[in-house]
Amino acid sequence: INTVLSVHSDTGAAGSPANELVANDNWNEGGDPSANCPEIYDSSVALGMGFGDAVLIRVSRGDQIGGLEFNLNVSFEPGPPPNDPFAGAIAVGPGGGAFTGSLDFATRDGSSSADPAGFPSEPDVWYRFVAPVGGVLRANTCGSLALSDINTVLSVHTDTGGPGTTGNELASNDEWETNGDPSANCPGFYDSSVATAISGGTAVLIRVTRGDDIGALSFNLNVSFEPGPPNDDFPNAVVIPDGTWNGTITGASNDGSGSSGSPGQPDVWYAYTPAATGTLRVDTCGSPVLTGRDHVLTIHTDTGVAGTFANELAFNTETVRCGVSTGDSCVELPVNADDPLLIRVTRSDSTTDGDFVLNLALTVDTDTDGDGVADSSDNC
Repeated sequence: INTVLSVHSDTGAAGSPANELVANDNWNEGGDPSANCPEIYDSSVALGMGFGDAVLIRVSRGDQIGGLEFNLNVSFEPGPPPNDPFAGAIAVGPGGGAFTGSLDFATRDGSSSADPAGFPSEPDVWYRFVAPVGGVLRANTCGSLALSDINTVLSVHTDTGGPGTTGNELASNDEWETNGDPSANCPGFYDSSVATAISGGTAVLIRVTRGDDIGALSFNLNVSFEPGPPNDDFPNAVVIPDGTWNGTITGASNDGSGSSGSPGQPDVWYAYTPAATGTLRVDTCGSPVLTGRDHVLTIHTDTGVAGTFANELAFNTETVRCGVSTGDSCVELPVNADDPLLIRVTRSDSTTDGDFVLNLALTVDTDTDGDGVADSSDNC
């Protein structure tokens, strides 16, 4: 028999060119040379596989000559998973996904602050996610303890072109009930969970390792992404006139900075252009009491980049100008007609919840004597 051999991804359908991974007719013509078959019309193939990959092996013949009986020899050589090095990280889609992976035969090229000190050489594998917009990335290994008795360690790192380390770490966790993401609600104590806010377009590496050398090496990884407020990133600042607006920083990431508040806190953006020269008051008076009411306001010249110290015009954290001493904020500053501004709302620390009320009021300068100088400037 003149055999033809092919391997296909098991997609729930018959093997075809659409799900074909490798194929061969004559083994010494593009086949696996290690087979070293005795006959030219024998066939051979070889391919790399990841943990849990299911394939279909198809045997056919290349002509109608000869009989219909054949030999099939199948072998598997364990090796490192394809995502063992950080450069081979498996891509996670924009909506997240569920994966089953393994640390079998993997090596170690990363680190995190959650790695137990007593096990510095445990292997790790990698996944990569790019945020489609600003929002919150959540990852957990729920079900891993039940799957293989593994004690996972999970971390998320900014993709800086190298492996994830403590230097580019965004979040890490060993045991989910201890400083992990409580929304995971994993069934196993030794499962892990993390959550971190990231800006749109940010690429991150998700690292899975283990916290001891007990148990097997198989794990579950569940990744989800929750888009944040539409004005999370400064290019998407909501254009607003004078008035009262309801907003939230829940699920937002950080892409700005200012003279007040802790660095790295989530922020959202509004764009405002004064209709006239005058004094602009911006405040969060009346924000819901239960949110902690410790929001921070920073006002910036709109230079086409995110608001930072460099283009900051005014800032405020807590104020008594809302009528009582609260965590509400209030900023008053002189503005010129048609000069665009960016208004940034953030929080002073992680104890403040997300919802707020934003109030804008412009007091227009008048020129009673018509000399071209506002009354507030010439004492008219």
